[in-house]
Amino acid sequence: MVLTCSECHIVEDDIEYYDCLDCSKQNICSCCIKTLSQDGNSYYGCIECSDKEDVNINKRKSIRRKSFIDSVKLSCAYRGILDDPSMIELNEVLDDYLNNGELLDKEIYIVDNNKIDGYPTKNKYKIVINLYNYNCERIDTFSIRAV
Repeated sequence: MVLTCSECHIVEDDIEYYDCLDCSKQNICSCCIKTLSQDGNSYYGCIECSDKEDVNINKRKSIRRKSFIDSVKLSCAYRGILDDPSMIELNEVLDDYLNNGELLDKEIYIVDNNKIDGYPTKNKYKIVINLYNYNCERIDTFSIRAV
């Protein structure tokens, strides 16, 4: 049986055809069908549904990044290090992560270490930040550790 792809309108008899499991569009050739992922389960979708899914994934990534950045800034405020010169570098990293989703592992050394403990100390501290941008197997982490 010869079918026409509902996406690219090419007629082929030796190509497999699929149905979109999202909008139920039928006869989509194997070149046009996209593998979509929803809640960890993969399924096939047409080009339009695939574009919508990409927008939804990017929106979720952005919301997740914003939430993580807010928690980092609150943690720094709680420790009283918002005025530390190292915060300039941290804010650049966080802004880049929010806007571009850049992945990185970074250590930022805190200049005014006395603010961490609240009294003079010999301990030196650094901010350790690991950003993975929605990698399901790894989560973003932030910590302030003694060197």
